[in-house]
Amino acid sequence: MDTVSNPPSTSFLIAFLWFIISFAPHHSISSCSAADTMFAGQSLTANKTLVSKERKFELGFFTPGNSKKYYIGIWFRQVFAIQKKKTVVWVANRNKPIPINELSSSELIENGQLVLIIMRTQIPIWSTDSTPSRNMNDSSVKAVLRDDGNLVILSSSNGSVLWESFDHPTHVHLPGARLGYNGLTKKAMKLISWRNSEDPPDGIYSIELGLDKSFSLIWNGSQKFYNSGVWNGRFFSNNTEMQVGYGLSSFGITSYENGNYDFIYFVSNKILPFGNFLDTSGQSKARMWSSETRDWMVIWSKPLLRVVSHIARFMVFVGLFWCLQ
Repeated sequence: MDTVSNPPSTSFLIAFLWFIISFAPHHSISSCSAADTMFAGQSLTANKTLVSKERKFELGFFTPGNSKKYYIGIWFRQVFAIQKKKTVVWVANRNKPIPINELSSSELIENGQLVLIIMRTQIPIWSTDSTPSRNMNDSSVKAVLRDDGNLVILSSSNGSVLWESFDHPTHVHLPGARLGYNGLTKKAMKLISWRNSEDPPDGIYSIELGLDKSFSLIWNGSQKFYNSGVWNGRFFSNNTEMQVGYGLSSFGITSYENGNYDFIYFVSNKILPFGNFLDTSGQSKARMWSSETRDWMVIWSKPLLRVVSHIARFMVFVGLFWCLQ
């Protein structure tokens, strides 16, 4: 499981989120009017966070383990309050971390994109892909951290969503989020593991939904080593453990006329933290928080750990074989 400890002393201010719409006068920075929302002209410093309305999720800067790098991420607020460790479910700049000695900012610029910029060089290192309509002004765009763990950039005037983190998953699939397949581009949304428990950049394992409506676990970008089996309308043939009643209230694949389809699941207990994690061992694990043990329970995991171990040894052997050729 990818958990991280508390960040270093907040006297080391390395970054802040700053919303700007340049076609209106610049607003002075003030405190957020709502804990879960940021408006144009407001900032989020390294020692402050956004907290969803019911305090289920939190967004802010974090340093994994002993890392000397900062990331912007979302974690379970309830779990952090108990364990004092962040169980991270989404990382914005996972492949472009912020050096701990760099002062950075994330700005919502005139085209509606949230951009993370190193202030010394003014070079953007990460951005969203959101585009508001031309008639929006500085007060009509805001960012909200929702109670399902989804960070959304939306219009204050009509509520339309310009960008959302659920469309850009990293290593965790949360309830209510979709993992989809695009029939036009033939591309799927992926979960990609961390490199290790203290290193969020893309690891060697991924999971994605394929054309045949089955999930595949993939090693090193191309080698499939596990398949969920096809969706039969009730469950995946090789994952019969995934059933309604095992923490789930419903799940399934929805198909669309354009050839797209999405997999979405919902949980029966919306209070307890729940997520499907792709961990650094190559396993897809459904975890639910236990209020009794005050720790995570694994509801199911695929494939079995011994299978992953055998596959890992085989891949190392293949790699050595080709190196010797």
